[in-house]
Amino acid sequence: MKNLNFFFLINLFFTNTNLLNAQTMTTLQLGNDNDSSYYHLTKITDNEFWACGEKGIITKFDSIGHFQTMDIQTDGFNILKAERIGDYVLIATDDSRLMKYNLMSNTLQKVDFKSYKNRCFYDFLVLPQGKILLCGGATGISKGEKKIPFGFIAVTDSTLSEPKKIWKSFRKFAWSLLIKKDGSITAAVFNGINTSLINTKNLVHWKKNKKINGLVHEIKIKDSKEEMSYVGTGGLHYNRNGIIGLDAENNLKIDSSGCFWSQEISNDFQIICSQKGQLYVFKNGQYKNMFQLPTTFALYDMKIISNQKLLVVGHGKCAFIIDNCLN
Repeated sequence: MKNLNFFFLINLFFTNTNLLNAQTMTTLQLGNDNDSSYYHLTKITDNEFWACGEKGIITKFDSIGHFQTMDIQTDGFNILKAERIGDYVLIATDDSRLMKYNLMSNTLQKVDFKSYKNRCFYDFLVLPQGKILLCGGATGISKGEKKIPFGFIAVTDSTLSEPKKIWKSFRKFAWSLLIKKDGSITAAVFNGINTSLINTKNLVHWKKNKKINGLVHEIKIKDSKEEMSYVGTGGLHYNRNGIIGLDAENNLKIDSSGCFWSQEISNDFQIICSQKGQLYVFKNGQYKNMFQLPTTFALYDMKIISNQKLLVVGHGKCAFIIDNCLN
């Protein structure tokens, strides 16, 4: 693993890098440390994005930065992920609840699963034939607490029937899922020291593919060749460093960045948001730029909302729009 401990090269690149060159940045919400945090950002339409997170907050943003809090009665459950599926939005929470919001009738279905009490649904995938694949583990892990992980991967459907576990481990937490064109599934599971990437083709048998030092928080498909890109951190200390890579043998560790929480991929570009209010831009796997936003709060998620425009959200309800971020 490449470790740029003294950062001579990175400091040379990053010195005086800001948003005043080709980029423009609009602060929508600067953020307040005493306020709720946005954990996940999802696209509803080309001009509507929902930022979801702590205490069940859902804020609707449009592509030019207008926003408003939505009156959806989520009962204060922390929302970890939401995605539109046809005419509804599936909402996953940190304590045994799934919700389904109908966009046509503006109604909300709430289902609590007693067998998943004190378990969080951290990520999910929509599979063929209406199946939904869920993953997660102990609720405390999603809050940064030291707990036995009790990780799981489970299958439910659009009716929100009782999720059936198809993989579990008391000592590993399942953070992220992806599906390839051939239907095979990859999951990133972390044991407190390193991450295993496990694969299945039939939702029954799981095979360990690779091991990566550190916590892989998110995995995504990078390009048409279906290379897998991952981001995360070197361990349990989210404030220390970030890791980025394409496979277990080719990854980069950047000190003092804090955890790399999520990534957006557009053509040859990869944009990564960090624990310390920074955006890192890579092109064709090579470092290109870094933007320090006017915050040191963690940036948890982002979405490309047009060819050159990025919406970014994070801790304390901070929210920003950046134009020309891929120049």
